[in-house]
Amino acid sequence: TSEPLIPMKKILFIYILLLNIQASAQITKCPPTYEVVRLWVDSNQVHLITRGESCSLPFYVQQYLFGGWKTVNKTMGQGTSVINNYTMNVNFLNGSNHFRIVQFGRDSVPYLSKPIIYNAELSETKYTVGSENIKFNRETFYQLCKGENIISEGYGLDIKILNFDKGEYNLKLDTRTEIIIIK
Repeated sequence: TSEPLIPMKKILFIYILLLNIQASAQITKCPPTYEVVRLWVDSNQVHLITRGESCSLPFYVQQYLFGGWKTVNKTMGQGTSVINNYTMNVNFLNGSNHFRIVQFGRDSVPYLSKPIIYNAELSETKYTVGSENIKFNRETFYQLCKGENIISEGYGLDIKILNFDKGEYNLKLDTRTEIIIIK
């Protein structure tokens, strides 16, 4: 048997690349046009009702965490001008939680909803620093910094610290910052 002139893997790669270019072109051509009819939070979910969407663009849920807006979930917009309903799972800090919806279109300019606030009454996040990890008493958002550098951030029950340099770190939990020593 003879080998094809262009191997099938290359054809598949080129096809996928063309699909991605086409999708990117659709996003850059289409401006976000949605109108928020209602936006609210309950039971670890952000609920969004929109109308007036002109294109199927992703909606990003952002949460204000540790001094900045972070994307915590996303869903694809339906792109229709009628009423559209979306529900996206989120996690909470203990205390005041700020959320907003963002959509990007032409030139990556963000189209932002007004932020909403949800107050969550959770148990205080406690922690213990061991030789291999920092353990939390419940799942939580965290950020571990050495000076101005973010060393680790996320949401979970622990931070693996085995390969971190010894010394003083800032551990940000919920709405507070603690100074810890990694030995």
